[in-house]
Amino acid sequence: MTTTIENTNEFDAVGYTFDQLSNRGHRPILSGFMGASYDIRVESVHVRVKHADTTYRTRHKISKYPTATIEKLLYPRWQWYISPQASAAPVALVLIATTESGLIYPYILPEAVLAGRTHAQLTSHPENYSGWLDEWLCEWRVIDFLLKNQTRVGTHEMTAKYRHWRSIQNGMVG
Repeated sequence: MTTTIENTNEFDAVGYTFDQLSNRGHRPILSGFMGASYDIRVESVHVRVKHADTTYRTRHKISKYPTATIEKLLYPRWQWYISPQASAAPVALVLIATTESGLIYPYILPEAVLAGRTHAQLTSHPENYSGWLDEWLCEWRVIDFLLKNQTRVGTHEMTAKYRHWRSIQNGMVG
């Protein structure tokens, strides 16, 4: 489920996230100061918001038949740089990709899933993307999961715990 905006230059990622959390029954609180390690707090969960517009990477396609030609191809991508933050509280990351046409694709994941990564990226349009971030698209339930599961665990444990919790929420496990 995506949302559309008219002007991506004026997109307020924190405001969008605040509204999404409010619409889902949470009571978000803005961090209120510049040096905070999070943008929004929902009870005991810290929420960090990162936004990426479409950028392009260049590849060259060389054909040799019938004559040698070089074709410049542009591939869209979205990238986020994430600096690790020390926090005693559980942290949710909201990575937002906006397209040139104004579509918004939010990826919501527990920070522990990053396992020390400082960079995340989509290497194709979000509708065609099938990499490791794909399962976190529009997963606003991560906030509920972190509120109920306050323990800090490693990457694979967190992902496994979340998948199990999500299957229970979906009624797939008794």
